Amino acid sequence: PLLALAGSWEIAFILVILERVGKGLRAPARDVIIAEITEPIGKGKGFGIHELLDQVGAIAGPSFIAWSLMRSYGNYRLSLMYLAIPATVALALVIAASILYPKIKSVYSPREKRARLPRRFIMYLLSISTLSLGFAHWALISYHLKTSAITSDYFIPLFYTLAMFVDALVAVPIGFLYDKVGLKVFLGIPPLTFIASLALISNSIYPALLFITIWGIVMGAYETVMRAAVADLVDSSFRAYAYGVFGLTVGLSWMVGNAILGFLYQYSKIAIVYFVLLAETLSMLFALTGFLRK
Repeated sequence: PLLALAGSWEIAFILVILERVGKGLRAPARDVIIAEITEPIGKGKGFGIHELLDQVGAIAGPSFIAWSLMRSYGNYRLSLMYLAIPATVALALVIAASILYPKIKSVYSPREKRARLPRRFIMYLLSISTLSLGFAHWALISYHLKTSAITSDYFIPLFYTLAMFVDALVAVPIGFLYDKVGLKVFLGIPPLTFIASLALISNSIYPALLFITIWGIVMGAYETVMRAAVADLVDSSFRAYAYGVFGLTVGLSWMVGNAILGFLYQYSKIAIVYFVLLAETLSMLFALTGFLRK
């Protein structure tokens, strides 16, 4: 919400970075809690249900912003100010959650010193990292939609809403599938990631909508099976550490990958295709030769 008060791109940049720092701090702790409390029903289902609920906000937020921009004739400052309301509610819910579930077993359980993360988990990190290298962030996709004049400004948050709706729609089914077949479900994600990133080179609205829809499927898979897999690949006493390493690794690779994609976007669209294809091929190879082998 403080973006409403940003008077320059430098301040906006700092605020966006702070928001990402906040996500980095909360995500590992949140995932440890979800993995722990959903063990009786299956981690895939648990993360799927969480993602479904998470997307309620992800759909409502952009939809409201799109409505606000239309009503205010493009007043971004006013629209961003409205986001202070759900932000305040979120803080209240965090406080309530800390009261209702004050202690996490994996944090308080005894652990060995100098324990190493399993080799399968390391190979999993390599596979997820290369996958993330070729996965276009929504910031790049929305920039492309804006600069290529594929659609009007207020339709861009609606496209994001579509992606989040698809994310919510597939999260629970993918979670159920993960609980049935396990890590094998990962094999379908790199090809879908390649197709989703083609949104950066689309020049008409219908291909863009198709790629954005698939982008939402990939996000749904990431937020369910990829997070659930961490808990299954490491001992419960090291989940907090593993989720921290997972978040750091994926975040850095996604950042580097999108920096490369942004650079290539300026000079060669075909180079984007080759780069993403290489990244997703490597991801498949790491999966087949690494964590999918027992």
